[in-house]
Amino acid sequence: VVSILIAPSMLSSDGYRKNSFYDSKNIFGKIGVNLTENSEIVLSGQAYNADLGNPGSLTYASETAKQFEDNNYLKLDYNTKIEDFKVQVSGYNANYTRKAGDMYDAWGAYFSEYNTVNTGVKGNVTYKEMLTLGLEWDKIEFKQKDLIYDTEKINRSRENAAAYLQAILKFGDLTLIPVVRGDKNTDYEDVFTPALSAVYKLTDEIKVSGNVSKVWNAPTFGQIYGDDTWYAPAPDLKPEKGISSDLGIEYNNGTIGIGVTGFYITSEDLIQNIYDLETYKYIAQNVDESRQ
Repeated sequence: VVSILIAPSMLSSDGYRKNSFYDSKNIFGKIGVNLTENSEIVLSGQAYNADLGNPGSLTYASETAKQFEDNNYLKLDYNTKIEDFKVQVSGYNANYTRKAGDMYDAWGAYFSEYNTVNTGVKGNVTYKEMLTLGLEWDKIEFKQKDLIYDTEKINRSRENAAAYLQAILKFGDLTLIPVVRGDKNTDYEDVFTPALSAVYKLTDEIKVSGNVSKVWNAPTFGQIYGDDTWYAPAPDLKPEKGISSDLGIEYNNGTIGIGVTGFYITSEDLIQNIYDLETYKYIAQNVDESRQ
């Protein structure tokens, strides 16, 4: 069995201000092939292109700043089942290019290109819907180029490899889902991030759930190096670290569903964008400690 989906789209707008136009073209495609009764392979991809104006703020408006975007990705998925085992493998590549600037800016012409390429492979094996082992590898390449002088300003890359193990343990009306994960990053120290989820079925209609996990997020290259338009560089950014927890209760009788969830997050070196009144740009900064 072969299934094919193609979905093109176009969008055009003059905007509500001068130089706030937006023109885009997008096409999404997906091809699925059932190789056997228990296995399939799916190829999906998208190509996106947009031209838009950058009108700037109301105080410092621009009628000549422009931006051009290309965002393309391709993904290949393979899924199969062999007796009590389910196997999932995915490979992907995403290529995003943004060209932005103003050749007629009163403070000095600028026009730059920013390119991010994300390539990775993910795979996991699940045994009897109880135990899952997963492996991941991901590489990000970031380049920044001055198009006026045709010079490369930044050329960086980062790789991350990870492994995780998840179990689903059922004890009557109680279900526990422990997860252990380890990440090895070429730019930062190795990280171990465990998590635990619990679901308790009070009645056929009411269940209580809770989650607690260690959180770790590396800053993006865009946050570290900034750009020539809205963001200043922040080379000393640290990864975010913290503990995330939540507790919720849900009622569902098949016709009506109602749920309430509360959460509590403690963070160290939380990354926030702060507007600098001297440079008129945003800059990413670490907040020592925060609670949400």
